[in-house]
Amino acid sequence: METIQRIPRLFTFFILFSLMLTINGCSSDDKSCSTFLECQDGTIWEGQIDIFMYFKVNNNKNNPIEVYLLEEDCYYHTSISETNFVIMENSENTLKIKIMDDFDDSFEVLTFSILNEHLSVREVYTENGVEDIDTGTFAKSTKNLSSVTICN
Repeated sequence: METIQRIPRLFTFFILFSLMLTINGCSSDDKSCSTFLECQDGTIWEGQIDIFMYFKVNNNKNNPIEVYLLEEDCYYHTSISETNFVIMENSENTLKIKIMDDFDDSFEVLTFSILNEHLSVREVYTENGVEDIDTGTFAKSTKNLSSVTICN
């Protein structure tokens, strides 16, 4: 009779133990990244703000974003590192960069946010206290940017 009573206890123990492993294995606290640049490193996003473009994210505070702008049959490639910029925010889902103009007091603030597996980009250009705002939504791309034709 004692053996029969132990079987349900052992069975209950194994069920509870398996549930604990399953719950701990699926925990969202096991993130391997904590900043936008870490989490999105190497990702390429395609979309449009006035013209078609790609954004490439780099986990590099000196060169965080590369831009490829489509111009007929080639792309203009530029990097934010070629400007006077400061990273204002680099949280898990948001990157905010301020780009200052070297010649006047105008500046641009780019905000990149991950929303529902898409990249939302908000561009606020300020000149003489007047803001011009553009937005766009970008989809993750598998485009091999090293194979595109760069404009001269």
